[in-house]
Amino acid sequence: MMHPTSNAPATDLGASQRRQLGMFALLGVLLALFVIPDQAFAGSATSTGTAAALDPVWQMLVDFTNGTLGRIITLLIIVVGIGAGILTQSLGAFAVGIGAGIGLSFAEEIINALFGAALPVIGA
Repeated sequence: MMHPTSNAPATDLGASQRRQLGMFALLGVLLALFVIPDQAFAGSATSTGTAAALDPVWQMLVDFTNGTLGRIITLLIIVVGIGAGILTQSLGAFAVGIGAGIGLSFAEEIINALFGAALPVIGA
């Protein structure tokens, strides 16, 4: 009696194949970094560049998060986090809700601190 054999290729990658795939991925990332270096300084565009075109969008989002809508969303996130913490009897859900509410409340300051720190270094 003959047993049917599968001619389908194996989908499990061996250690050497994973290593080779990782090296190709690393090579691709390095190549992208060397080929497109201008993207690293995207935040330093002049007043006629892309950054100036997106300034009204940034200001609108900041106004939303700092205004009444942002306060309502922050309060809802905190209340949902407290409710999830009570329902699951877990401090993790409670902490995530509180953390997300605080993060939304201080989002503008956090983003400006993270991305604005490099601007004096590059001379913008």
